[in-house]
Order: sequence, then C-alpha cells, then structure tokens
Amino acid sequence: MISSNLFQLNHLICKKINICYNDKTYPNKEVFSNMFYEAITEWFVYSIQALMNLLSQYYESEGFTPVQIGIAVSVGRIMSLIANPFWFKMKPLFGINKVITLITLIPLISVWGIYFMPDFHGKLIFIIISGFFLAVVMPLIEGKVVSSLMKKGLAFNPSRLLGSIGFSITAFIAGLLFNIGFFMLFLLFSFFLFVVLLFSFKVKQNNPKTKRTHMTDSKGNWLIFGIMLLSGVLSISSAIFYVTFLPVYINLKGYPISFTGISFFVFALSEIPFLFFSQKLIKKFGELIILASGVFACGIRLVLSFYIGNFFQLILVSLLHGWGYIVVYYSIYHFIHYHMPTNTINKAQAIFWMSITGIGFILGSFFGGFFVELVGLERGFLILGSCVLIIAFLYFFWAYYKSIQMKLTK
Repeated sequence: MISSNLFQLNHLICKKINICYNDKTYPNKEVFSNMFYEAITEWFVYSIQALMNLLSQYYESEGFTPVQIGIAVSVGRIMSLIANPFWFKMKPLFGINKVITLITLIPLISVWGIYFMPDFHGKLIFIIISGFFLAVVMPLIEGKVVSSLMKKGLAFNPSRLLGSIGFSITAFIAGLLFNIGFFMLFLLFSFFLFVVLLFSFKVKQNNPKTKRTHMTDSKGNWLIFGIMLLSGVLSISSAIFYVTFLPVYINLKGYPISFTGISFFVFALSEIPFLFFSQKLIKKFGELIILASGVFACGIRLVLSFYIGNFFQLILVSLLHGWGYIVVYYSIYHFIHYHMPTNTINKAQAIFWMSITGIGFILGSFFGGFFVELVGLERGFLILGSCVLIIAFLYFFWAYYKSIQMKLTK
C-alpha cells in the first residue's frame, strides 16, 4: 500500500516538473519504474538525515551541556573526513553494492549503543563508530542515484524532491513519537537503514535504453569549485549551527518538545518550491548566482532568529531554510555533475561531502558549542548571521563577474 502510494506521488511530481527526455516525451514504463526506485531511495536516505538532525534533541533530553551537544553532533559527522576518502576508494575496489551493505548494516546495530550507554563518554564511543558509516550513507547512495539518472537523461530534482518530503514527514512523525520515548528514534534508525539497503539495490547504474544522456560541459575548474565550496561550507556551517542548537533554543523559549520535530518538518517542506523550479532557475541564473542567494538566506535567517518573540514567528523564519541549505547544496552539487570534467567528478564529490559533513559540522556544531557558552545562543545567532551576510555580499560580486565571464566563453 505504501509502495503504491509513493509510486503515484512520484508520477505526479514527475509530470508536474516536466521530467522528460530531450524530445519532450515522458519516460517509458521501464524507465519510469527505475526512476521510482531512485526516488524512493532518496526518500529514505533523507529520512535518515532527519533522524540524525533530531539526535541533538535526544542529547539535550539527556542533560548534555551546549559544549557536549556540539561535540556529540560534530564528532560523528567529523568522521566523514576519514570515512569519505576511505569509502570512496573502496567503491571501485569492491563495488558500490558491497560498500552500501556495510555502511547500512553496521550502524543499524551500533546506533543502539548510543541509547544504552549510561554516560556521555560511553555514548561518544558509539557515536564515533556509527559516524564512520553514517557519514557516507547519503554521499555514496545519492551519487549512485545521480549517476543513474544522468545516464537516463533525467534530472535529479524529482528524486531529490521526494527526499525532502521524506525528511519532512519523518521529522514530524518522529517529533510526535518522542512523547512515547526516545527509543523510537533508534528504532526508526534501524528500520530506515534496512529499507535504504533494500531499495538501493534496485537503483541500476547500467546504460538504459534512452534517447540521450546528460553530459558535463567541462566548463568548471577547481578554482571556481573551490570558491563556491568555501562560500557554501561557511554558510552551511551556520545552518548546521542553527539546526544543532534549535532544540536548546526551543527549550530556552519554553516551547513543547514536539515543536522541534514540527520545525524540521517545516524546514523540509520549505525546500519543495525550489526543487520544483530548480532546473529553470539554474538555467536562467547559473549555479554561481543561485549559490549567492542561498548564502544570503542562511545569514538572514540567523539574524531574524534573534528577534523572534513566539513560535509562529519561528515557523515563518524557518521557511527561509527553503532558500538556504538546499540552494547552497544543490547549486554546488549540480555544478560538480554538469560542469566539472568527467574524470574529476568522483574526486570533487568526495571533497564536497568531506567539506559539508566534516568541516561544516566542526565549525557549526563543535566550535558552535563553545561559541554558545561564550556569547549566548540568541546573541550567537545575531553575530554569526551578520558574518554570513558579509560573506554573501562578497561572494555575490565575484559570482556576478565570473558568471558574465563564463557566458562570454559560450
């Protein structure tokens, strides 16, 4: 029943955003069925990401200090600095399916150590172990999804859209289930990891019988990618800071525990409008300018959070997430797959994920915890948001100049 409903939802989304071949016809039944598996895989991959974000709420309920929360959230993600290059090297040696089996089945069990260990140090050991595998679940599986879609000549945005919907529904339901007990968080972790494993095998990377495939134009270079990545990492670090300490902020304001899940639900839903029109926006403005707008949104959300007076205002400010994290992430990821030289894509992917999930969490969560204890959470929002806005303006002037330069080379 669930599978049937998701299939229908995917079909509706595909028609809505004109997923088609270059001759404007819809995919045949076989290709559409394969795209369903890619979309449903994204759904559950992002469901896992929702649970990882909600871990900070569990840590807050355990009585962790802001510094301990920052360490607990960041250390698992910091493992991506080791895990990404390691597993990306293992992928061609042992095959993507064998690697995916390991990175999903092992944390399926190890996450329970976080729940059962009685103190911070015991939990931290299992956070590190689980992080070595969880850090690459999204990079490896999403890379497989994008590669498969490109070979079919299909865009990534419909499948990514299903990911946002999966994230939002999971965050909302999990937030309600926490009223039963936080063991539900770890139960959902195990379930979603197993489901992702099953559906990822259905995503094929062989050459399908389609009219054309998407190809990179190879106009990108490491300097442009590096500047985009630097701006992206700094802005996403601020978004990670916001997400990490949102449970603390909600508790500080005296809101109910379920409001954290509701907030994450709003975050994910706010991404949907951009994903509907992402291809048209990138075609019109280019990845560089779109990225600048995303960096600006990350900064203004933090600044506005300083002035929030009630939960309704918090929800309104949360809607800016839909033009923050997803825009930054998507524009860089699109640039890698459509403009970087083909033989550098795998390396660029690894660097991208190491930076976003590694450096991003070091800055946003680890140092963020010390920053909160130093200046306070609300003042921290204002200071950090102002810094990100400065970065946004500086990057925009460079991006505008570079975009004109790139258009002249066409």
